[in-house]
Amino acid sequence: MGRTGKKRSESKCVKAENCRKKIEDSAAREEQIFASAVAAVFLCLLVYTITFVIIAAFQAVGRGVEPFVLSILHKGSLDIVLLLILRRLAGVERILWAAPTAEIIALVTGIIMLSVFWKKSNMRYAQAR
Repeated sequence: MGRTGKKRSESKCVKAENCRKKIEDSAAREEQIFASAVAAVFLCLLVYTITFVIIAAFQAVGRGVEPFVLSILHKGSLDIVLLLILRRLAGVERILWAAPTAEIIALVTGIIMLSVFWKKSNMRYAQAR
């Protein structure tokens, strides 16, 4: 009976060690997800600041379509579509990258719109001279 009791206690120790490792792995995984979330939020703030300036520039010159399109892109249709796509492709842990991705796409679109507008404005100015 001494041997079976010893085996049981050894078995409990092995199980406890496995549980401890699982808990440590789980904690490390949660830290990774949190760090990724912080990075995503930080990236969103940087990119949205530039996008907001582009939206404000269009509004300042009386343009209405461009700011509307950029607003819909960064927090409307594109955000939701990217949430669904990233969930399917990369899993639930990666869906938080949908917002920065939408912001970057909106920023690139805004830069393109701004450059087209700038070229048209310069052409009009050159023709007026």
